[in-house]
Amino acid sequence: MPAKWTDEQGREWLLEVTVPNIRKVRSATGHDLAKMFTPERLANLLSDVLQLVDVLAELTKPQWQAKGLTQDDFELGLIGAAIERATDALMQAGSDFLPPAQAAIVRGLWAKTRATSQAMEQVALATIEAAD
Repeated sequence: MPAKWTDEQGREWLLEVTVPNIRKVRSATGHDLAKMFTPERLANLLSDVLQLVDVLAELTKPQWQAKGLTQDDFELGLIGAAIERATDALMQAGSDFLPPAQAAIVRGLWAKTRATSQAMEQVALATIEAAD
């Protein structure tokens, strides 16, 4: 089942990691989705928003083309919270692709990554507020 997310312009997109999609993404971006679900590679992808957007654009290309959009049009919807929603959908689609044992590991890794990121944001905000 494809993972769904909505961009900042209210458009809904579906993401699905499949063998053909892995090949298309690797050919178009050089990024290998089949190997992305390790902590190091995941961190690399998530730390480079342009690389992440390239992967998302390639995975959704048939959808935005069918809507008569250009890649730039598609990418204009990827700002702010939409990037988080799209990343969550990518992680869901990736874990859906994997065998059950690996999928559980990826879901656990992603949950821990999100929790750590949120905790770090809270610490940073508290530090900023305390500086006043």
